[in-house]
Amino acid sequence: MASVIVLILVISLLAVDGTENSSENTLRMVLASEILAKIQMGEPVEYDHVIVKGDLDLSGLCLPVKHINRTIFEIEFIDLTETLNVIASPIKISDSVFDGFVSFGNAVFTEINFHGSNFTKNADFKGVTFSGEFDLGSATFTKDADFRRATFSGNDLFQEAMADFSKAIFRGYADFNGAIFSENAGFECATFSEDADFSNAIFNKIAVFKGATFGRDAAFIGATFSRDANFQEAAFSGDTNFRKAMFNAKTNFIGSRFSKYFFGWTDVKNKFYCDEAAYLSLIKNFKDNGQFNDADDCYYQYRFTKMFSNIQYDVPGFISDVLSLIIFGYGVKLMMTFFLALFIIFIFGLWFSKDMDGDLLKALSMSVITILSLPSDWLGSEKSQYSGFISEHIKSATLERLIGWSLLIILVNTLSRLMIRY
Repeated sequence: MASVIVLILVISLLAVDGTENSSENTLRMVLASEILAKIQMGEPVEYDHVIVKGDLDLSGLCLPVKHINRTIFEIEFIDLTETLNVIASPIKISDSVFDGFVSFGNAVFTEINFHGSNFTKNADFKGVTFSGEFDLGSATFTKDADFRRATFSGNDLFQEAMADFSKAIFRGYADFNGAIFSENAGFECATFSEDADFSNAIFNKIAVFKGATFGRDAAFIGATFSRDANFQEAAFSGDTNFRKAMFNAKTNFIGSRFSKYFFGWTDVKNKFYCDEAAYLSLIKNFKDNGQFNDADDCYYQYRFTKMFSNIQYDVPGFISDVLSLIIFGYGVKLMMTFFLALFIIFIFGLWFSKDMDGDLLKALSMSVITILSLPSDWLGSEKSQYSGFISEHIKSATLERLIGWSLLIILVNTLSRLMIRY
């Protein structure tokens, strides 16, 4: 019986080993020179489950060119050229492995599909124009991926065209600085293990980063989002920078989490849309990193947004939130208490002016003295008149003084909270 069991185990191990070897053998090898020759001839390039041996470098080909204007900065510092190689060949190399460098920069492509492929070395797509289908979904970039100043213009025949990077994995530096997305940008569930730079990028249509993971710093400095931006359930483990970014539509951060510095709150807050958990996560993040002004502003917006969400099913809560807003700005806006005090002074001044022949200025002076509980000596020659006036309006004066003391207590508490952070 034991010998039978041993025999079964040996057969199973051999079967597993055979399956693995068979899986490896399914990736046949294709020389990069073969692919480059097809591109040179303008022939379609279509491969699936292959290993591309060698570097794919377009610079050595003699191809038609298209002129484009570049800035001195782009030429000198980004290494862009004013002539683009025009690639007539539709290129599809899916679920494959590139074991060499891929240098496709400074070119125009009509169709490119590297879905599920693995770039084992640096991938250079800087200054490229993609005018048709573009699919890098589920691709893996083991090293750096350079898409600086790339343009994704899409295909006018397809209304829902997308620059597809969904589920792509960027294990090296992902550089999309100055990239232009004239079609939808799809980075759903993409993973950025190192820094991701989308500074000065332009998203003319919907930008989807739903479920994306940013393992280190994520920079969107000066980026432009012309339509909705979806960062729902995205995880930001490094610094997040939206300074000088422009948002022209709603920005969805529902379920997002932030671990380190978040820069550019003032630039994003007016279009910031998220749930309670994301707000609290961001507020805590601001406090932990000493960004107290941003923390206060974010908390104020969170309470203000929550106030209107309560109006339908929690009327007492809504009333409480309104009072908290008016009296002390949810504990973070000191000026709200000052404005309320000025309003109270004005209201009581109007009330007092009825018995002062309409002299509003004198009535306001009486109101200020009363609410601050100041000595009547401050009124100088009108001291005796003030004493008589208070005697005649004892109830009104007492009420204003009680309000003044209450506002003073609130003011001191709010000021203490804002000034003492530890």
